[in-house]
Parts: sequence; structure tokens; C-alpha cells
Amino acid sequence: MGTTAPPPPLPPPPAPIAARGSSGRAVAALVCGISALATGFLFLTLLVAVVGNVLASFALQDIGASGGRLGGRSLALWGIACGVAAIVIWGTVGIVVAVREA
Repeated sequence: MGTTAPPPPLPPPPAPIAARGSSGRAVAALVCGISALATGFLFLTLLVAVVGNVLASFALQDIGASGGRLGGRSLALWGIACGVAAIVIWGTVGIVVAVREA
């Protein structure tokens, strides 16, 4: 009777995947963008929209540089979209109101 070789050892288990957190700047950008859309025409509204867009661009840089450890890209992109929409909408409303009163 022949002897058989033992089976090869099992490969080691994969390393645990660390939980990905969302970028705080991305969350703040989304909050600023939604706030700018919702608050109506005020000078502060346009300022909040611009701040949201700046935060979102910084968040996208952080997310790209993190090598996959940081999430929230879609939050940052939606923050930019809401901020740009707020600037366009409320800026247009402001121009129309100014022209009508002139």
C-alpha cells in the first residue's frame, strides 16, 4: 500500500477590511448645498453655497489621496451640484428682482 502525501495547507484568511468612513468635509459640503437651496434668496445663501463648493473640492482631494480608506465621493459631488444649483437659481432670482425694481 502506498502512502499519500498530506493535503497542502489552507491559505491564510484574508485580512479584515477596515471600515470606510465618510469624509467630514463631504458631509459638510452636502449640508451647505442643501441649506443654500432651501433657505431662499439671501446674501448668506450664496455665501453658504460657495463655502459648500470649496469644502466639496477639498473633500474630493482628500478622498482621492486616501487610497480608498475614505469614502463620501458621492456626498461631495451632490454637495457641488446643490451648491451650483443654489447659485444659479438664487443668483437669477436676485438679478430678476433687481432689474424689475430698477
